[in-house]
Amino acid sequence: MQPVGLNVSELEAIIRKINGIIDCRIIATDDQIEEIHVLATLRRMPKQLVRDIESACMARFGLRIDHKKVSIAQLAEEATAATSAAVCLQSLGLEYINGSLEVKAQVDLRGEICTGTARGADKPVFRLRLVAQAILSALESAQENKQFVLDEIRSEQIGRSQIVLASVVALSQEEEKQLVGMSILESSDTRAAAEAVLDAVDICFC
Repeated sequence: MQPVGLNVSELEAIIRKINGIIDCRIIATDDQIEEIHVLATLRRMPKQLVRDIESACMARFGLRIDHKKVSIAQLAEEATAATSAAVCLQSLGLEYINGSLEVKAQVDLRGEICTGTARGADKPVFRLRLVAQAILSALESAQENKQFVLDEIRSEQIGRSQIVLASVVALSQEEEKQLVGMSILESSDTRAAAEAVLDAVDICFC
């Protein structure tokens, strides 16, 4: 049960102070929280953000939050979106829905914004694939005669660095091309997965 006299504005302000969160909007009815919508960077994993939101609400207000009511959209950092590449990531949203994970990607393809989604089990082993599939789905939506098939995506340790490798097959009427991309995993595996896929397919749009 939520406390009587829930101060939504104060709760939103507390959540905005959490590391990695850009903005927050809470929808409440009769002192009952219905939805918490959060805009965040790609620097931290969604589950980490959700845990911090739950902890902050409990510590500050004694308020227990149902994680299913928290929706997190993660935006690509300005440095990623501002590169000179023909294709770059605009935003990446990860939302947990009844035990499954839905990924929504917005990609800037030579100034055209295209959107793709992918949904599957909420397991670490599948998360990288869902991110990759959402991005490839977005690119396919803007290409009439081109299809992208995710061959494999995985993380590996090379020397002192953890990297994400992506293998993609680009299919068209004229040819079939194997593409490979890589990204260093620094803080977020979802961000690294997105960058690895974009690194692989960028050659197709140069």
